[in-house]
Amino acid sequence: MDGADIPRIDTNLCTLDLCRQIVSPEHPTQWPSPWPARTLIVVAGKGGLVPTKDSPGDAVKLMTIGRELNEETIAYTHLKMRHPWNRQDQRLFAETAATWFEHKELPEGFVKL
Repeated sequence: MDGADIPRIDTNLCTLDLCRQIVSPEHPTQWPSPWPARTLIVVAGKGGLVPTKDSPGDAVKLMTIGRELNEETIAYTHLKMRHPWNRQDQRLFAETAATWFEHKELPEGFVKL
């Protein structure tokens, strides 16, 4: 799979108003408090017609907050991955999680932010 995991839907049923009721917009000034867990932040880097990439700047800001209580918190991007990347490449997702948990080097393709 190389695309967003978007099923075909009846657009008469799925309106913008319904989407707003389900998911309220985030406020960009609301950042989380620092947390103690060692955290890997992965930025989806592949965009295109479907806007499925993340903001590297936001990932760096999040990493900075996380590092206040755990200096091992880190952020990477992968330019060939888009969301949901656990569906796009299940093997890479699993391998990345395993290497992170085992304190090993991430698989090829990840770029440190």
